[in-house]
Amino acid sequence: EGPVQHPSGFLDGMAALQWGQAKDLEGGEVRVLTTDMSTLEGFSMLADWGVRTCPVIERSGGAEEAKVVGTLDLRDACKFFVEMQEEHKTSQEGRASVKDRFNISAEVEISHVLDSISSHPSCGQGKNISYLARMHPLRVVEPTASLQEVARYLSHGSHIVGVSGGGGELGRLSKIITQRMLFEHISSQLLQVSLRVDEVMNPRVLSVSCSSCAYDAFKLIASKNVSGVPVVGEEGDIRYNTSSSDVRELINWGKKTGMGGNLSERLSDNLEDFLVAIRARSSDLKTRVTVSTCHPEDGLSHVIQRFLKTGYHRIWVIANSEEKKPIGVVSLTDIFKKLVTA
Repeated sequence: EGPVQHPSGFLDGMAALQWGQAKDLEGGEVRVLTTDMSTLEGFSMLADWGVRTCPVIERSGGAEEAKVVGTLDLRDACKFFVEMQEEHKTSQEGRASVKDRFNISAEVEISHVLDSISSHPSCGQGKNISYLARMHPLRVVEPTASLQEVARYLSHGSHIVGVSGGGGELGRLSKIITQRMLFEHISSQLLQVSLRVDEVMNPRVLSVSCSSCAYDAFKLIASKNVSGVPVVGEEGDIRYNTSSSDVRELINWGKKTGMGGNLSERLSDNLEDFLVAIRARSSDLKTRVTVSTCHPEDGLSHVIQRFLKTGYHRIWVIANSEEKKPIGVVSLTDIFKKLVTA
């Protein structure tokens, strides 16, 4: 096959990435977790901050000697919820009767589950997040690094990139660049890109049925290492989107409002009922209405505008408005992949 031919508008979009440097992006507050925290504390802080992933630092030689060991990602919560459920199903069933007898609160139940994750053999010997963090290294660039380099890292599964030049107490990080930050920074140039959705979308779609239980959705996310999947009806039509963000909402739900009942029972709920219930308690429209669609023949600029308006990270592609069957997905990751392969 010959070289890929890109329209001039696309090349202009690529050039826009090369014009700026990491230091030019505004914002990017550095928030860090530390290796002496329990997994419970780490996931709870991600939920409190409303973020999906965060750097983890180790202060082995004092506050000024902190170094970045990796990141903690909410996808890990999906994975270990599943592993804990699989391996401790029998003990959970026995504990449920004890919980009913002693009226254990929902928050205590969630704490028990997350602490079970912490003490899972896969996490090593101690109850900290060091093991999980090392599974997800943090890419760190110089302040003068080009945005093209940043985009390249963000196109390969990482949702954040660190910028060096900060204080030692924060692992020498001066800024955290997220996919959203870079996307919004170059969005005006991306709106000029002459591409169709089907030239950017990922045709690989994994879906889960509305009639499945919530646990099945988390299991699919964990086993396939994806961040989100469409939830479809009996005819294959898309109804909802579920992602690792729902784990965050689940944690917040238990901490702030109380779920009532056993967490295992909640994960055994019909997925549609689970999503409706958990999102009804959120004041964030982005959380409550979490599915957006487009068509393969739509222009990329249409999708860019939708991303800017909704704050979503993915938009599902459907063949037509009648059937609404997902045939692909366009995510911020897919857009960056297209840009850096020009």
